Amino acid sequence: SYPHLVDDGVEFVPPAEPAEGDAAELVIVSSFLYSHSVGRLLVGLIERLPKSKFSTRCVSLSPPPSSSDPIVARFEVACSSYTALGPGTTLASLKSTVRSLRPHVLLYPELGMSPLPLLLSYSRLAPLQLCFWGHPIPQHTDIDYFISSELYGPWGHSQAVLLPGLNVLFD
Repeated sequence: SYPHLVDDGVEFVPPAEPAEGDAAELVIVSSFLYSHSVGRLLVGLIERLPKSKFSTRCVSLSPPPSSSDPIVARFEVACSSYTALGPGTTLASLKSTVRSLRPHVLLYPELGMSPLPLLLSYSRLAPLQLCFWGHPIPQHTDIDYFISSELYGPWGHSQAVLLPGLNVLFD
């Protein structure tokens, strides 16, 4: 277990619960919020989330291969905010960015594919922290639930949420 390697000594203070009728703050941290398979699997889902229930904020850790990336453009429209952090982003600055967004829910779509989201997942930055299908390595991180499909399986994660069907929207 590696939490001691990423602990910055800042105590987790949960955000206030959303008032009745207010949207919960959903923050997505990913290195692939562009025309990559992860971005293409995620953008349709984000576009379909009810805005009355979720204020979605994306934190992108990698620049897209093109300044006119169509998936980035869709994320920018679908999300309340889209923050692009460039190469050289440190774990400390990423934690600061995420904390400033005061998430109720923090989602990691692709744990294990790049180092910063994986390192960040060892920290408690939201009351509810999730990771998605495909990269089931959260057993020793601070992930509450692994979201997967009944067709893929829980991959040994004790807190797996198995949704019916494929539950993907690949665009």
